[in-house]
Amino acid sequence: MPKENLKDKLDGNELDLGLSNLTTVPVKELAAIPKATVLDLSNNVISILPDPFCTLVHLVKIDLSKNLLTELPEKFGNLRNLQHLDLLGNKLNVLPLSFWRLEKLRWLDLKDNPLKDELKRNAGDCLNENECKKCAQRILRYMKDLNSELERVKQRRLQKERELEALQKEKEESERQQIRDERKAEKERKKEASRKKYQTEKEEDEDTQSSEEGERLDSGNRKSAIKVKTATDGRLCTKVLLSLFMTAIFIVGMIYVISVYCEREKKEKFCQEYGHTIVRETKHFIWEMEERLQVLYRFIQKKFK
Repeated sequence: MPKENLKDKLDGNELDLGLSNLTTVPVKELAAIPKATVLDLSNNVISILPDPFCTLVHLVKIDLSKNLLTELPEKFGNLRNLQHLDLLGNKLNVLPLSFWRLEKLRWLDLKDNPLKDELKRNAGDCLNENECKKCAQRILRYMKDLNSELERVKQRRLQKERELEALQKEKEESERQQIRDERKAEKERKKEASRKKYQTEKEEDEDTQSSEEGERLDSGNRKSAIKVKTATDGRLCTKVLLSLFMTAIFIVGMIYVISVYCEREKKEKFCQEYGHTIVRETKHFIWEMEERLQVLYRFIQKKFK
């Protein structure tokens, strides 16, 4: 509908579009006439109000009676200046939740709509001016309570979702912490195993060192003992050699004395009978002694080389 035609229907602040056979509301043209605070759209065939209709916040009074409305826009409550609303004879079952924000609403008619029982009970009969005023009050209170209840349900649902989310996060964090603890425990086990291995190797090294030290000490002791024994044996051998040497000298001396004596006393019975025998046996003894001394000398050389 052209804007010029709408202005032709404007009477002061009232715009009468009733009985105009409208199927839609000319929202754009209405928005261009903010002076029209009272809007009559009754007795048309309007089945739906477009969402932009909720931007006509200058409206104070709306008559939508005897149309084909099955629902109102979700943001209908944005019409914050609305005081008078006639919805008689439509096909409404429910009202939008935002309806409770129409705090300035003082008059409401919902007769002849297939309202749900609870909504219908709060709306009342609205047979006169006073009842329509009470209808506005009760419906606003009912919608406000309904919104509050729904908000509480929503909050409980959100709270439950947050709790579930928190539990899920706690579970995930617990699982992550468990993984961290397992990794830490694994590191500790590896560290402990490494420490034990190091300790074992250290003890083995110490045992080896102790064993080697013991072997060195034993070797040293054995060497010392051998040296002592060698020295002792050397002294003993020296004494034996010296004794044998002295014995040999003594025997040689005796032979010499006997030889000299027998040379001088050739007629001596002793010299005649035993002199030559004694000299012969003594020489034989000296030879044997010489051989034994040589064997003993070689043994000593080999022993103490």
